[in-house]
Amino acid sequence: MPFVLLCWELILPLHRFKFTKLGILIQKQTYSPTHPGSIIKKELKDRGLSQKDFAEAIGLRPSHISEVINGNRRITISFAESVEDWLGISAKLLLDMQLTYDLVCKSNNVDNAEEYIAISFLKELDEIIDVRALTKGQGKLKPIEKVDFIKNHYQIDSIDTLREDFSRLAINCFRRSAKTGLDERMIATWVVKAHSEVQDESPKGEFTLENSNELCRLICDVLHENVDTISRIKNILDDFGILFKVVSKLDHASIDGYSFFNKGVPCIVLTMRYNRIDNLAFTLMHELGHIILGHTTNDQQQISVDMRSFNDEDENRQEREADRFASEWLIPDKLWKLAPVAPMNPFVIQKKYFSWAEKRGLNKWIVLGRLSHETGIYKFKSDDSRHVIKEGGELMK
Repeated sequence: MPFVLLCWELILPLHRFKFTKLGILIQKQTYSPTHPGSIIKKELKDRGLSQKDFAEAIGLRPSHISEVINGNRRITISFAESVEDWLGISAKLLLDMQLTYDLVCKSNNVDNAEEYIAISFLKELDEIIDVRALTKGQGKLKPIEKVDFIKNHYQIDSIDTLREDFSRLAINCFRRSAKTGLDERMIATWVVKAHSEVQDESPKGEFTLENSNELCRLICDVLHENVDTISRIKNILDDFGILFKVVSKLDHASIDGYSFFNKGVPCIVLTMRYNRIDNLAFTLMHELGHIILGHTTNDQQQISVDMRSFNDEDENRQEREADRFASEWLIPDKLWKLAPVAPMNPFVIQKKYFSWAEKRGLNKWIVLGRLSHETGIYKFKSDDSRHVIKEGGELMK
């Protein structure tokens, strides 16, 4: 047996007690138990062996290995024997460590080891995403019930995989700023919620680039009409092979839209945080542009947030292309060049552009929204017609 492990076995029992100078036991001391997975984790690291390769070697899923080495799954007899066969670590040692771990969990006023593991899992998960936001509305759940709900509903098996996935997303796919509303932890939480909304669904049609012009034309017609808007958009995108959802924003995560692929299917999820037709139109067409222009792929996803500032020039280019795509489809440049020239007075501008939009069958707020985007003039008087309209003329809440 390696010397370090032998010392661990000899010293571990002493950690539970405090002694006086006379050697008399006076107090039981609570401490955090060591899960046997920590030894396996160190051994894999020392050998330069990946979790994936080790999982394949012993016939288990990588997520299973990840849970064990991070202390989120108990060591079983068969697993310990497999570790002994492949890594040479004593199966008896691993099982004894597991037993000690279970007993200490119980002595630390935790009902059982499974509950302790659940608590540890939730604490580690909460560092990446907001557990409370994910379980909101589920009532008072025990730690084990909370873990079961999160794993089943949000399909989170491995914290390591979640951390790796979001690290890649944070670097490549959303724009960061020092401004409020861009808390990466809350953005990660919203992304998890967005993925959960589409995980069990599939569209009627199949997405092909050949049909993209017809798709964009139909979507723009609905946006300019602004009648039963969300329902019609969802149906059109569904027919053309794109899943569409609205998922409410979370505090400190000022997300407008998100485009990604789920099991090979393109998906668009919006927050509707402003509930204005011009914001909906531009954000939707922007995300649709990412998909049609090939920016959003199976390994590349796009999140639109406020105060955008990419460091990567290529991603700047992609965002500019998506912006141009949205503007051109909503109001073609040829038509936009015919827009009136008005003095820099918001009241006069609004009156002239509304009249121009009505004559050409365009939504007046989408027209004014493009003008604001290009000129930086936003002080216009809003009315109910700027809201997204549901069936029967009801305003979307």
